[in-house]
Amino acid sequence: MRIKLVTSSYPMERMGGAEYQTLLLAQGLAHRGHEVVFVATKSSEEDEIRTNGLVVKKISNSRVVGRVQRRRLIERAILEGAPEICYVRRFWDLEAVVPCCNDAMIPVVSMSCHARETTPFVLRRHPSEMLTHFR
Repeated sequence: MRIKLVTSSYPMERMGGAEYQTLLLAQGLAHRGHEVVFVATKSSEEDEIRTNGLVVKKISNSRVVGRVQRRRLIERAILEGAPEICYVRRFWDLEAVVPCCNDAMIPVVSMSCHARETTPFVLRRHPSEMLTHFR
C-alpha cells in the first residue's frame, strides 16, 4: 500500500511527541512492506531524502514561502505517487490535506489530541477560522 504520513517535522530535524509517534508508525509500515512517504510540513528548507526505508519529503514552512505557496507544496507532495491513504498527525495541516485528498478520493486518517480538533467546521476552512466557533 502507498501511504503518506503528514506532520510538522521529520524527527532528525526537530522532534516532539507527534513527530516521534509518526516516525514509529512510518517505520512499522515500511518494515511491513508498505511504500511510505513522510511529509514534513514545517521544515526550514524544501528537500527530499531517503532514510531507513522511508522517503521524507520536506516542505518549507509558511514563513519561508508564504501560506498559499506552502499549501500548494503540501498538495503536490500528497498527490505525488498516488497514495492509497493519507495520515495527518498535525491538526493545522488538515486545511491543506483534506480538500486535496477529498478531490482525489484518497481516504484521510487523522489523530486528535483535543476537543477543538474534532469539529465538523474543519472541512475546507483554515483551523484558525474554525477556532472562532469555540470562543
